[in-house]
Amino acid sequence: MFDELVSSKWNNLAFLTTGFEKNLDLGSYTYKMIQGLDFYQYVLNYAQKFTNVTFVQENILSISSDDSVGIVKTNLASYTSKVVFNSTSLFNPVITEQNSLLQHFKGWVIKTETAQFDKNVGRLMDFTVSQEHGATFMYVLPTSSTEALVEYTLFTPKLIEKEDYKKALVKYIKEDLKIEKYTITHEEFGIIPMSLANFKRTEDKTIINIGTAGGFTKASSGYTFQFIQKNVSEIILDLKNNRPILNKTTFKDKLYNWYDRTLIDVLLSNKLTGKEVFTRIFKKNSQKKF
Repeated sequence: MFDELVSSKWNNLAFLTTGFEKNLDLGSYTYKMIQGLDFYQYVLNYAQKFTNVTFVQENILSISSDDSVGIVKTNLASYTSKVVFNSTSLFNPVITEQNSLLQHFKGWVIKTETAQFDKNVGRLMDFTVSQEHGATFMYVLPTSSTEALVEYTLFTPKLIEKEDYKKALVKYIKEDLKIEKYTITHEEFGIIPMSLANFKRTEDKTIINIGTAGGFTKASSGYTFQFIQKNVSEIILDLKNNRPILNKTTFKDKLYNWYDRTLIDVLLSNKLTGKEVFTRIFKKNSQKKF
């Protein structure tokens, strides 16, 4: 439903590691980029058209329930509702180095004076960079022949020093992309939990956790967007049909959660490095399976 917001897309993605490269023809699939600001503005502008929607910006102090009513207390007021949808971290399980990895990344959008990129091919993962901190890769998404997002990404138990992100980006752009002159037009930084901890989908029948708070961040990849859209669609059907919102975990959810937990356990226990795991995945599987 958000195709009109897509700013760039790719039908070919590359995987690189030491001594091995693979180009993935996505066939009928497309890897798409939506700018965060475009998405926020689209959703907010759409919601503002409805007279029964009110936006309030206040600091949330607590969310609780009493007599089948959800209660949200803020620094300025108290609100009640039959159902409260929570996307805050108030009910999150404890995240530790023993049960979770952090996917953290620093990205630059760079612009060059001359053509440097093939805009038709994105680098999904480049593991040729140093693995001194743990599972580490670069990805490069060219939006034109002279502009690309270059992202330094790590799956590690803790963050690294701020300066180390910058050093890695500078080194990669110069030594791997062979680019000497460029301008940084945008910077981004993010942290996504990749966790074995139990994120509950509901606190009770009045408090429904959504997004990362509801466990809809895929532990093995950090992907969240697609899973949120599916979950919200199911919630909307329940509301339209006046059904209780159960937010149930299905057998398929449990199966894929098991796959995710297996990967996180392997990485946390150092049975294999992230570089070894992903190299095996891309070497041994046909393109159709991606």
